[in-house]
Amino acid sequence: MEDENSFEKIYRIVRRIPRGKVATYGQIARLAGNARWSRVVGYALHVNPQPGVIPCHRVLNRDGKPSSAFAFGGENRQIALLEAEGVKFGQDGCVDLGKYGWNGSMIATTLCYLEQDGKYLMLHRVKKHQDPNKGKWIGVGGHIENGERPEECAFREILEETGLSVLHLSFRGIVDFYNSQYDAERMYLYTSDAFTGELIECAEGELAWIPVGEVPKLNLWEGDRVFLNYLSEGKTGFHLELYYLGDDLVKVREISEDAAYPE
Repeated sequence: MEDENSFEKIYRIVRRIPRGKVATYGQIARLAGNARWSRVVGYALHVNPQPGVIPCHRVLNRDGKPSSAFAFGGENRQIALLEAEGVKFGQDGCVDLGKYGWNGSMIATTLCYLEQDGKYLMLHRVKKHQDPNKGKWIGVGGHIENGERPEECAFREILEETGLSVLHLSFRGIVDFYNSQYDAERMYLYTSDAFTGELIECAEGELAWIPVGEVPKLNLWEGDRVFLNYLSEGKTGFHLELYYLGDDLVKVREISEDAAYPE
């Protein structure tokens, strides 16, 4: 596992701020583990090594005001970037933090690999036009709804997408995705070999049972190969961070070998 310095912690948190939301320097400091780091946050963002990837323009002062010293084009540039994402400024030049403030959470999803006779049930995402996974082979899963536990989401998504009723899920780990083109995402990963029912046609793509040894030959996200390898090694409780620039995997970081089971 790789240690982080203070700037890396700050950049990791800032990557999580979704489009259309903002955070304050103090909020980032608290999430990074030290409420006194507000100025450190400012220093880190001023030397942001990847301004097109780490969205430092989404960080404002405690009043919701942009920085006159915004390092990548000045205050007007920061305002323009936020307005392009749907953030509105009041007549006082500040953002309404009650409306646009980020709550610190990430998009939450689940993914499950169903196992049978040495095969995984894989979903070839070829049916939806606006699909970040277009053309990729993935497991079965989806977004966690408000008030829903990860395990409840996994049961629901599997039934909706495959027609199969899962009897038992094995929690395998957590994977955090950071991508220059999409909002940050936390995925809860499961496997199961206990289910009943018959496959149905899936609106998301084509379902197929693929021998586990043949899965790496499919058109996968490169990061999926990392955690699929973990599954083949029997690992559980891992927590990974996968960093992408568009479709390209640029960094893999294991931050825990003992991820807590999601409640």
